[in-house]
Amino acid sequence: MIVIENKIERGKSTTGKITHLSASTIMSMKTCGRQVYFRKILGMENNTQYSKTIFGLAIHSALEYWGKCKIENKPVILKEVIDKFNEYFDNHYKEITVWGTDTYEQLREQGAVALDLFFKTFKDIKPAKVECQFLIDRGENKLPVLGYIDLLTEDDCIYDYKLGKRATTAKYIGNMSIYAWHYLLETGAFPKEVATIAVKWRTKNKQDYVAGWEKHIIPVDMNYIKYIESECNDTEKMIDANVFNRAEAGCGLCKNCGYREECGVVIL
Repeated sequence: MIVIENKIERGKSTTGKITHLSASTIMSMKTCGRQVYFRKILGMENNTQYSKTIFGLAIHSALEYWGKCKIENKPVILKEVIDKFNEYFDNHYKEITVWGTDTYEQLREQGAVALDLFFKTFKDIKPAKVECQFLIDRGENKLPVLGYIDLLTEDDCIYDYKLGKRATTAKYIGNMSIYAWHYLLETGAFPKEVATIAVKWRTKNKQDYVAGWEKHIIPVDMNYIKYIESECNDTEKMIDANVFNRAEAGCGLCKNCGYREECGVVIL
């Protein structure tokens, strides 16, 4: 675990502190800065939890176990990996507040399907590290950037698992650029490949089913690094200026947001 020392306080509230930036903070400041304000400045919990989020975290837990087994040259048994998924899902499904059309039984079943298809699709991947936490030092008086890489392979590829229904490549340019930036700073070179490994969802009779996995390569170069550096600078300026804009009315973010009452938004 990385411990951030010499913390820099940002924001004018004295009840909360922002000690680092992350891809999610940068994205949230662009889509709904109020969420950042309530969560990171005021320290308020958002109890909204989506079924696909818990599903995704359970898959991440299972694939972390899969990766560690391969790194340690232990036998990789599909049933054991599925058991890891079930263990995480069963321990956390009661936290879900927004199920949509999902059900407990359906998601548990689709977890097993997703992992079986992952084994078949990416059987040749050789993990070097899994769930790698890192910190990018942006210089004096600047907030560092905290991140996690899902999978770094022996042949220097960086992969990030995506489990949402709207896991478009463009949505994750920021995340993947940060991963490549960290790798560049550590090694002096770009990774061989930077890509998301995303579940393909299909809907039938209003139920979602896992149809497979897709790898989406993001051609990260210095232009991407300059872009994310600029995004970090802009985000920090907004935080320093105490500018936490609310999401655009009607964009859909407010419907299930746990901060609706505090924000005062009205859903028409």
